[in-house]
Amino acid sequence: MNTVLDILKKSSGYFLQKGIESPRLNAERLLCHLLACRRLDLYLNFDKPLHDAEVDKLRTWVVRRGRFEPLEYITGTCEFMDISLSVTSAVLIPRPETELLAEAIFKRSQALTPSTILDLCTGSGVLAIYLKKHLPETEITGSDISENALQIASDNAKQNQVDVRFVRSDLFESFSNERFDVIVSNPPYVRHSELVDLQREVRDYEPHLALDGGVEGLDFYQRILTIAKNHLSEKGMLYFELGEGQKENVAEMAKQAGFHLIDTIPDYAAIPRVLILQSSE
Repeated sequence: MNTVLDILKKSSGYFLQKGIESPRLNAERLLCHLLACRRLDLYLNFDKPLHDAEVDKLRTWVVRRGRFEPLEYITGTCEFMDISLSVTSAVLIPRPETELLAEAIFKRSQALTPSTILDLCTGSGVLAIYLKKHLPETEITGSDISENALQIASDNAKQNQVDVRFVRSDLFESFSNERFDVIVSNPPYVRHSELVDLQREVRDYEPHLALDGGVEGLDFYQRILTIAKNHLSEKGMLYFELGEGQKENVAEMAKQAGFHLIDTIPDYAAIPRVLILQSSE
């Protein structure tokens, strides 16, 4: 009978052969998900035998990961700061860059709590749910064009016990008469020509609808900026997550649309990732 250590060695070796980055960590995370335990528990139970049914189930997951399917889609879960989310291939897997965006909104909202926030391109609902958890008095709306994404977002809100309104909308299409104190968006921003060069996990499995930002990766920024002021309260705030090398272009678009640049937040590689804007009216 295979033990925990046996399975870890076999799975790690398979991942190494397939070219999976961090093979041991991937094996550990899959086994932890199977056994509903912590990584530390694996090390404390190396000699624990696994039942045949457990080995068979893990084997199917290992094969899927060996085909570069993201770990989060295999387990169906991911962690984002202090919340847990369900994810499928209908939504992007939340990135560390989005944590910077969430932190920026929360920190700036502590002094003067906004009454309303709109999260455009909400996907899994990650931003809307995080913000509602930390700004419980704020009315938060998440929107997306994808019905499948909205169902996942709604399920995630229930899972995290927060009340968020989710609306199907192509950007502002469903909000003709509504204004918000804050609008936030992590829109599709990958240049169309660069989709083929993305990591296999992203290129082959994550939804291109949530990745493709057009020829220059700027289509959604332009569309949002063109009419965002019509949906913002007086002196309302607009927050964007940025792709690499997009700060100058988006900042210039924002200036032309009548927004003041308040701040730019870099990631840990000093790449500008968050743009904070305020309506000049």
